[in-house]
Amino acid sequence: MQMVADASTEVVTYWDSQGRHRLAVYALGIEESPSGRNAAFLELISTLDGFLAQAPAEPYQPERVRIVAGPSAPDPGFEDVREWPLEPTDFSAWEVLANEWRCTALEGPVPDVFEDATQATTWNHPDGSSEPLKLLVRPLHPGEADCPR
Repeated sequence: MQMVADASTEVVTYWDSQGRHRLAVYALGIEESPSGRNAAFLELISTLDGFLAQAPAEPYQPERVRIVAGPSAPDPGFEDVREWPLEPTDFSAWEVLANEWRCTALEGPVPDVFEDATQATTWNHPDGSSEPLKLLVRPLHPGEADCPR
């Protein structure tokens, strides 16, 4: 098959007990007679769509949550500075990332305190003397590393 300039790549990512799996097919559906691999991919998408249509919706309950903290000034147009949400906080135990950012993972679901936070939300530094911090919070999937490498 020749390359098509604006054809997309269909991607399916899923997690199981062995970790993350990613399947991708370029220009899916453009072939008149799909190859065996592409036909299997189309069948997988159809099967997953069928499960989603039939299964009752349930929120994902993660076993762990990643929290990445870094320097950030409040956004002047959308200032939302809140009290530090995590107790106790010992940053020496957090993994050091680039540009003064740090990362840790917590057991359990995303804490409720983050439910109504937005991208503009900043959090007073737990030491009370430093600039506010931005927190990036998200659930982790099975087999996913606590912090980015």
